[in-house]
Amino acid sequence: MHKDDVLKTTFKTHQDHLRFLVMLFGLNNAPSTFESIVNNLFQFYLRKFVMLYVKFSKCDFRSEKIEYLGHVINHQRVSMDARIVECIINWPLPQSVKELKGLLGLIGYYRRFVSNYKAIAQPLTNLLNKNAFRWIDQTMTS
Repeated sequence: MHKDDVLKTTFKTHQDHLRFLVMLFGLNNAPSTFESIVNNLFQFYLRKFVMLYVKFSKCDFRSEKIEYLGHVINHQRVSMDARIVECIINWPLPQSVKELKGLLGLIGYYRRFVSNYKAIAQPLTNLLNKNAFRWIDQTMTS
């Protein structure tokens, strides 16, 4: 930390006034300043070396598809895991706002797979308003 900036970090305790002599990561620009300094120091090595650690027992090479974080990824596309779809279809009707938030969180994670998701989920989202938790036909359709 620059000596002129040390005074700016002064804080008071019950015994004395203290100040930081080195940069603290809680300060506003500390992480970006640190990153900039490290990038300048190692600029000749950046993007030239890669360290890769592989645990072969966790690897599956030449696989047709991969199941990852509730998605099925193959060479053509990314789709929802069928088990998750089944879980959403069989999800019990929410009986409280807390349960509704859980359902909306789950289906919101997969919104990219549902065209016009916002319009479809809007009746459910409206139930989150204060004193608005009542199931109607439109909510059920959602």
